Amino acid sequence: MLETRVSSGPDERTLLTFRTSVLPTDAQSFAAERIGNHRAFYLDFEGELGQGRGSVRRILAGGVHFFECSDRCVLVRLDLPESRLFLKGTSRDARTFEFRRARP
Repeated sequence: MLETRVSSGPDERTLLTFRTSVLPTDAQSFAAERIGNHRAFYLDFEGELGQGRGSVRRILAGGVHFFECSDRCVLVRLDLPESRLFLKGTSRDARTFEFRRARP
């Protein structure tokens, strides 16, 4: 989940959300499925989702700076506790993005 804008209230925060099987820190490139935006509540949520939907475990946290954000391309800098990553995601289709490490 990537927060696309910071605002005064939690209801106004938008979390751009992708599902992936790898951590961005562990791969030079990876596929990610674009899923619906999430409420800000889920940014630090951990635990059971209920209604048979599984559970959530937080495995990575840090800051994000967007350079580009559209339906076809996402270019971000992730400011993590132990590293800084630049990632460019390009849409393959309506739901799948291919992310690659990018240069600053």
